[in-house]
Amino acid sequence: MEAPRRDAGVWLAAVSHAGRHRKIGYADYGVASPRKPSGRQLSRHPKLCYTVDDHWKIYRCAAGEGEGAFDCFRKVCQAVVNSDGWPAQGAAFSWGDRHIEQFAAGASTLPNTRASWRACGQSHHLAMVRHRLDHLRRP
Repeated sequence: MEAPRRDAGVWLAAVSHAGRHRKIGYADYGVASPRKPSGRQLSRHPKLCYTVDDHWKIYRCAAGEGEGAFDCFRKVCQAVVNSDGWPAQGAAFSWGDRHIEQFAAGASTLPNTRASWRACGQSHHLAMVRHRLDHLRRP
């Protein structure tokens, strides 16, 4: 599934209205949602929000897919590594990409938990935004 990165669009609109003499900083929620949790139970099924240019690629496992969470997240990471959104630098692009590649190979040193899944996505997101700001002057 793909979703637009609205954070980048809002920032570009703000910059165009601010003019040349005002500096507009950039901040976002990363891979987290700005909404408060609704109180329902969080899914135990792996999900990875992966930043690709001006959109997100959202990889997730459905209930009953794979042989449990580790196998399912391994398959998610394999899909990311083999996608057209995988950076040219590969695992060297970010800490998160290194671990995504390791999870894909079944050899990560991180625990197979929601916090690790989210940390991998967040690390890649921060590296992607920094790369885009440095090279394109936009997140």
